[in-house]
Amino acid sequence: MPSTFAPALAQFLIHPWSPVAVFIPALAGEALQHTRILQPMPTRRIALRLAALHLYWLAVAFNSNFMFAPILYYAVPGLEGPQKANIARYRFGGMNKVEMIASVISLDFFLTWRSRTDAGSGREQRALTAAVLIPPFVTAIQTIYFFPKATTIGGAKDMTNRKIQWIQYAYIGLEATKVLSLAVVVRSFFENMLAV
Repeated sequence: MPSTFAPALAQFLIHPWSPVAVFIPALAGEALQHTRILQPMPTRRIALRLAALHLYWLAVAFNSNFMFAPILYYAVPGLEGPQKANIARYRFGGMNKVEMIASVISLDFFLTWRSRTDAGSGREQRALTAAVLIPPFVTAIQTIYFFPKATTIGGAKDMTNRKIQWIQYAYIGLEATKVLSLAVVVRSFFENMLAV
């Protein structure tokens, strides 16, 4: 008997309402974690977990978007434009869900850490806050605007269309911004922890 899991998962990854189906349980789970686990946790451990989360997020985003994607799209022979777009659509759908969960956890940990500490001078505080807020903000833009566009690109026959290329370049630019922000957060937290 054939498995129905793979087609159901594939459909879930590209369904337009699937981000909501991930975001709401992630928010509820984080609310439970916040009261039961995060509140009694020592501040240093929160900072360490926040740094580890951003380091992992940085590694996954960089690997998926700047190492794996070029290999897949340029070095794999035999894939046509629509096939590459379909692979990108499913990969983007999966990454988007993971990054939504990481965004919820990151914001909760950062706000808790921030409420307990003096994060340095005003300029350093603003820079760190911006660097922490940019990845969730970029993920939200990708979820609201680019995710619906990516699901329509998968069926496109002409991948040289200017609108499709603009969406691809804008997505790459947003991913680069996200990766740079994550790198700033990781560096800042590890520097602060080593200084203590």
